[in-house]
Amino acid sequence: MLKLQKPSLANGKRDGIIYGESGVGKTVISVTAPGPIIRLEFPVGEGRQPDLPISHLGIDKFVIESYSDLMTVWGALAGKVPNVDQGDPEIAGTVGFDKDVITELMKQIRAVNPVTIVIDSLGAALEGILLQHSRDFRGNKGVKNWGDLSEMAPWVLDRFLALPYNIVMTCLRERVVDEGTGRVMYQPALPGRAQSKTVFPRLDYILHLFVSKDKERMLRLQTGDDHICKLRIPPTIELPDIITANLTDVFNLVTKAQECIHND
Repeated sequence: MLKLQKPSLANGKRDGIIYGESGVGKTVISVTAPGPIIRLEFPVGEGRQPDLPISHLGIDKFVIESYSDLMTVWGALAGKVPNVDQGDPEIAGTVGFDKDVITELMKQIRAVNPVTIVIDSLGAALEGILLQHSRDFRGNKGVKNWGDLSEMAPWVLDRFLALPYNIVMTCLRERVVDEGTGRVMYQPALPGRAQSKTVFPRLDYILHLFVSKDKERMLRLQTGDDHICKLRIPPTIELPDIITANLTDVFNLVTKAQECIHND
């Protein structure tokens, strides 16, 4: 029933990207988010083990090798069986889902009781899974259907962002040059044209991970001279530009900023 409601503080759920150069430690920092954590690991190359640096932490994961895997896990996380009525039937209706499998995965997920879902990495999810699904569906395996990807990426991303968990996505960085000014900037590397325009506005944070001169992993919270960043907080709140890399600390900073505004 429609009714007037009092404003309330955000529930603490945060969705966003940490990005940086290859080997900087994105997987390691992604699991500093509040736990328990479930990782969605995507194929990144023959023989590579992206979770090797965190294997001692015993973090549960799903290895996603197909679009069907991806949406089956989404269904289990959401507590429902995906079907063609939940989106574009050309996209959602191309895969079959096993209700018994989803039911079993739901039990496994409840046993973990996750607070955060890590998508490692977003680029592999988009190009390795969604784009491959588009190629298979169209029958043109050698063609990159960027138009399909521009439709599928927001559709799938919105479903994961609607889940009641923090969403942490890792991403490589890419160099972009402003055609008008020639200014060089770095941002998360996403396959396909204009993906940044559709993905970035949906996120609460975009954080740049780098290693300092003292060989310490740091997170850049705000856009600087050469890196695009984002942190969804009231503009009147001042936060440091750079902090030691720990996502729980970042989330706590945002929560305190929101509490200050609420109390004022």
